[in-house]
Amino acid sequence: MQLAVNGAPHWVTVPVSRAFEGVRRIDEIRIDDSTPWRRKLLQLLRSSYGRAGHFPEVFPVVESCVMDGAPLLADYNLGAITAIAARIGVPTAHCVRSSTLGVEGAKTDLLVSLVRRVGGTAYLAGGGAGGYQDDGCFQAAGIDVQYQDYTPAPYPQRGRDTFLPGLSVLDALFHCGFAATGRLARGVDGGAG
Repeated sequence: MQLAVNGAPHWVTVPVSRAFEGVRRIDEIRIDDSTPWRRKLLQLLRSSYGRAGHFPEVFPVVESCVMDGAPLLADYNLGAITAIAARIGVPTAHCVRSSTLGVEGAKTDLLVSLVRRVGGTAYLAGGGAGGYQDDGCFQAAGIDVQYQDYTPAPYPQRGRDTFLPGLSVLDALFHCGFAATGRLARGVDGGAG
């Protein structure tokens, strides 16, 4: 995820164990807790966002997510996503782990199988997906491919005259709070809050 650190975008990642051979599925990747990365991340959030208007309201929720002791990256991510989604009013009932769907395949064939398994008629692709996926496979399966053309709605960011896009939802939460971030996520009203 990207955070605003000293006024510029800064990538922050969760360290993962690389003590395996070959290829692992994402639901098999273990978090590497051999360093104090959680404590360092919380300190980075305090120093970068501690003066943001909604920090006191938001930080305890984020801290709980960061401190989640889930050993697997997929479980950790899903826990954080559903916790934050619930707080901003985004329904999580349809959040499904692909590993639970019992489909097989590789590359675009796997994506087609996943869309079919959940009863979808369209696949929302990221902007760079055209470089690695075969859209013809979707078309042959009767699935519409829609490329994401997302432009984030600007919201007030403390200490900035111009909006810095592309940051984690945490940036919006600390600056706008849960309710206004929920409105931003739904494309309603804007983020002042």
